[in-house]
Amino acid sequence: MSAADPTQPSTVDWRDEEGAPASVASPVQGEPGRYRLHGELGRGGMAVVHRAIDRQLEREVALKLVRPDRVSAGERARLVREARALAKLRHPNVVTVYDVEEHDGQLAIAMALIDGGSLRAWLAAAPRTTAAIVAVLAAAGRGLAAAHRAGLVHRDFKPDNVLIDRDGVAHVADFGLARAIDVGDGEDATTGGADEPAVTQAGLVIGTPPYLAPELLDGGAATPASDQYAFAVTLVEAVAGRRPFAATTIEARRAERGQAPTLDGLPAWLRAIAARGLAEVPAARFPSMDEVLAALARDPALRRRRLVRGGAVAAAVAVAGVLGARAATRAPDPAATCAAAARPMTGVWDHNRRVVLEGALAGATAPYAPTMARSTIAALDGYAEALVAAELRACVLDATGGGAREVVVRRRACLERSRNQLGTLVDRLLAADDDAVARAGQAVAELQPIAACESQDALTRAETVPSDPEVASASAAILARVDRARIDVRFGRARQVLPTLVSAVADARALGHGPTLAEALSALGGAASALDQVKDAEAHLREALVIAQAHGHDLFVGRTAGFLALDLARVQSRVLEAEPFAQLAVATSERLGRPTDLEVIAQFATLVVARELEQFDAADAAGARALAAADAGRVSAARRAEIVNALGATARRRGDFATAAARFREARAVTAAAWGEAHPALGAYDNNLAVIAIADGQPMEAASQLRSAIAAARALRGAGARAANSQVSLGFALDMAGEREAAIAESAAAVEATVTAYGAIHPRTVKAHLMRARIAIGAGRADLAAEALASAAAAGADRDAAVQRLVATLAADVAWLRGDRAAARAGWRAVIAAAAPAETDAIGLASLGLAAAARADEAWADALIAARAARAALATSDGPRAPLTIAASLEEGLARIATGDVDGGRALVTAGLPIVRANPRFASVVAAAEAAVR
Repeated sequence: MSAADPTQPSTVDWRDEEGAPASVASPVQGEPGRYRLHGELGRGGMAVVHRAIDRQLEREVALKLVRPDRVSAGERARLVREARALAKLRHPNVVTVYDVEEHDGQLAIAMALIDGGSLRAWLAAAPRTTAAIVAVLAAAGRGLAAAHRAGLVHRDFKPDNVLIDRDGVAHVADFGLARAIDVGDGEDATTGGADEPAVTQAGLVIGTPPYLAPELLDGGAATPASDQYAFAVTLVEAVAGRRPFAATTIEARRAERGQAPTLDGLPAWLRAIAARGLAEVPAARFPSMDEVLAALARDPALRRRRLVRGGAVAAAVAVAGVLGARAATRAPDPAATCAAAARPMTGVWDHNRRVVLEGALAGATAPYAPTMARSTIAALDGYAEALVAAELRACVLDATGGGAREVVVRRRACLERSRNQLGTLVDRLLAADDDAVARAGQAVAELQPIAACESQDALTRAETVPSDPEVASASAAILARVDRARIDVRFGRARQVLPTLVSAVADARALGHGPTLAEALSALGGAASALDQVKDAEAHLREALVIAQAHGHDLFVGRTAGFLALDLARVQSRVLEAEPFAQLAVATSERLGRPTDLEVIAQFATLVVARELEQFDAADAAGARALAAADAGRVSAARRAEIVNALGATARRRGDFATAAARFREARAVTAAAWGEAHPALGAYDNNLAVIAIADGQPMEAASQLRSAIAAARALRGAGARAANSQVSLGFALDMAGEREAAIAESAAAVEATVTAYGAIHPRTVKAHLMRARIAIGAGRADLAAEALASAAAAGADRDAAVQRLVATLAADVAWLRGDRAAARAGWRAVIAAAAPAETDAIGLASLGLAAAARADEAWADALIAARAARAALATSDGPRAPLTIAASLEEGLARIATGDVDGGRALVTAGLPIVRANPRFASVVAAAEAAVR
């Protein structure tokens, strides 16, 4: 099928317009639910933890699989409740629980995957100063305190359950998940090693013996005070290198009751804290973890260093230098210090906002709302976690001198912009209606990539933050307006915010800061595109690109070039102009080290451009690279589905309908899993599957799918273009099903909708008119077909040579209907002589016309040649079982019978007749075929 294919139903883009080994210790039977396992991370008596991929959300997780034989029904329910409660806790020092579900009787708990090791491993890896250890434990203590405030108790705090990531940030793991598990196997209290959770004689898991508070040894309930005791044991062990009590079993611990803890090796101030935390009676301990943290913050050495740095000992300058040098040797790790000063997400994405939004989204009336709520909350969680981690990395880089001053400033400004975008998006979602809920997933996916704030090359080259403080402040204010407007555009409010963006562009011009102006122009271009103001959108994006190139704003250059390539190739059918922009996007991505977001955009643009140039192998290769980048970078399910859908459209264009159908189904399934089965975005995939149904000779099934696609598009504000595209295809499906009058009526409605969506002069409008002409020709309505062809010419059909040949083909069909057979034959022959081999639609239709004409003249040798050419071309453009292809098969069968190949001809005729017999469009060839096989 040719690049310009205006008489075919379109495929559309919804944005358009390994298992663990089986053993007693591993409960895995296949892959649990939606998770794909990628190796074991660790195991204990009750569970195995795997590295896994959440196939719905395309996110890497740590998946804890609880052994079914170790959990009673009551404890299973309790464990599920606690895991779900923990999923509501969001804190930078707590390992996030994403989800808990059951699969074939097995409990699976999905958690954030922390790339690092345990506190025990961190302590063993290198010598650590007391200050560094205290800073890390204080961070873990903040996580513990946050859980206590949320009503959760850990029950098994120890060095192995504190994970230190590669940035030095502490995360408390297994929160609340070591709760009383009824094992029912009769083990006694002495089973398990010193660092493994033990069971009481009643069969109750209460924690790891060396870290158990005295009240737990007596079978008492776990409380925040018992967590505090375990924290104090861990503090002593981490700083002194030994635990305060030597016993490693429950019985031995009970025998030690009443003994004083060994606190040798601790500074005096820490000994006092540890002694209180290890008090025999809970009431004698600190009132809460908050008081423990306050005590840890009162490090006398730290106070002395602050005094020296502040100049309080002004009379001893020389001594101050010595003290400062000594203090440097005891300075806490930058990572620990930064973790201790981590900025909370209060007012941006905190617990309260999360709970309120979860309820608001899930409570929407749309049937897909519950699924969309889950995926949106998870995506917001992921973005917030990535943002906090990036802020911590930035803090460490700043503290260690990891960059020039201007780079530090740009990084901070970029991260602050991400934080503001997140807060604004949550604000919009909190006031969302059903239409906004439908758009929520994509809105989250289009937040500024966090990686954009961490590209050293990009931050070094681009002066994204003006050096003048006043100009920088004005720039930040403009960008804040721009970002708010961008988010509104994503929620279908482009027309309302257009004046805001025009004003922002004017202010940016007056400010005289290039990168700010480029950002404002880009946003204005996006709004214009959403309103189908194609030329304005292109002009704004081109200007933004030129400005960004002049200022070395490389990430912006790459993204904008990719978007321009997509606009020119996919919306405006100007593929030769699009190709250089796709090449620029790829080159920029390569120069910057292929950052995920840019690489996906660049390769996706290359895919689309190559497809429109009929370079199908190149398109498939670009699609594979885009998918690889998407999978490696864990991009949104929507972005991945978009790539898969585009690969399906490529397969369809090359005539590989089976692969196309598989790709479209995959894209639909990915989107449905993430956003819900009834989500309007699925309409695009229903449209594409309808195209395949037509190719497979099932036009009525296609019509049903297209009606669903149209209804889905109409459920969204501003989706008129998508609905119009599906209406054009619906007219064709009805025509192929033999529903003449319905097809004619639908084609008229499709033309009206297309003009409304795209304007009177547009390639899509040309397509709608040409489809109406085809339907009229099939109904024998020559005058209506001629009128539609004239409208196509007025809409710009003469701007593309391939489209002109299609117009000539249909004009020859009209001549045949009017009885001018010589003109018809001449027209069809001229098209075949001029068409490029890839223009299979024009070649197929013209050859089919010549075959029918030769049959009428009983020129059977000519009929056979023309019918074979028509069948081969239409099998590629329409599909091997599409009605027009079957009509060509009947023509070929009749010609074979007439030229002596009776068996071969009868086989073709017999196979094809059931598919097109009821369609009046093919009445002539059907009558001849039935007569031939009687």
